[in-house]
Amino acid sequence: MRATIRRILLLLTGLVFAGIAVASLVAPDTMAAGLGYTLTSAEARSEYAAIYVGLWLAHTAVCVLAARHVLDARLGDVVGILILGQVVGRVASALINGEVPVKLLPIAIVELAGAIAILAVRPTAR
Repeated sequence: MRATIRRILLLLTGLVFAGIAVASLVAPDTMAAGLGYTLTSAEARSEYAAIYVGLWLAHTAVCVLAARHVLDARLGDVVGILILGQVVGRVASALINGEVPVKLLPIAIVELAGAIAILAVRPTAR
């Protein structure tokens, strides 16, 4: 049962990353604006695409791989750690900059909940 739940969580997470990647590919200015970015140079567009298209597609691949091999709990753990890393970065930014980006707070909460869920529902080998 835990393996099934974790597989579903991993596939849903992969779909979210894939959706962000596709939306960022087809509407980069709109997606970037929602995050407070303006893509005003080739360098900015390249960096945005590297993260929001390339890295999120890689996250999608890791999610699918982890879902396919769900009993190798380490693969799903990697997904949870990657997502948790995003939360750590957000907290570090808030501490260093002294401000919390209120518009992005819901995203941080979903990231934290998702990472905890993936890490908490760890399957055991039979």
